[in-house]
Amino acid sequence: MASRTYALYIMSERDKRLFDLRAGEGDQVYRGVRRDAFGRRAAEAVDATRGVVLSARTPKGLRIFCAYYSAACGGHTQSVTDYMGGGDAPEPLAHGVACDFCRIAKGEAYRWKPRSIAKVELLGRLKDRDEAFADWTEIATVAVTGTTEFGRIGQVTLTGADDAKVVMGPETFRLAVGSRVMRSTDCTLTDLGDTLEFTNGKGFGHGVGMCQWGAEGQARAGRQASVILHHYYPGAQIVRAY
Repeated sequence: MASRTYALYIMSERDKRLFDLRAGEGDQVYRGVRRDAFGRRAAEAVDATRGVVLSARTPKGLRIFCAYYSAACGGHTQSVTDYMGGGDAPEPLAHGVACDFCRIAKGEAYRWKPRSIAKVELLGRLKDRDEAFADWTEIATVAVTGTTEFGRIGQVTLTGADDAKVVMGPETFRLAVGSRVMRSTDCTLTDLGDTLEFTNGKGFGHGVGMCQWGAEGQARAGRQASVILHHYYPGAQIVRAY
């Protein structure tokens, strides 16, 4: 239901394009239908919930919303306003929720090892992504200048030559660094001079909405799908759209 809601919402926002969804992380990742036992069970769940979506109360009545989800929240999800840097938020995404079920996550999804990136490499990536860095010759310092309610990095300020400064939102900065280097914004950023180091990392992804590993952990504990969805999207209503 979460992925269906997300897909329908994105499709409605991109009705002028020749495609609906991207295949990569920008649209939550879709690699096609699996043919193994897991894939068959997933297909059965899709068929059993055909047309059922998540909705949020609005002044115009119930409407689908952008039902974000990420791999693992690391212990607590975050609000979409912290992720997007402000703006209005539908009720189900307005507040983060506690989640310790994703501790079952494999690899470094729940907790990740220290990682680093050279400032010269980061500057190259920033030049490719943001024209604000077009004339920069160096990154002198990088500092966390804001944190969110739940302790995630909320704002980063980069200083270049001649005291030039650029303030970046947390997710924009994370994706510039690289999502496999800075695996989430729930970490400690330290400026070591020529490099940036990321330690105390928790979770994998943006941490908004449903925690996928957490959802699996709850399912293993015997919770029903509706209970899991209402945990991650508090205030959401499950309705039939078609």
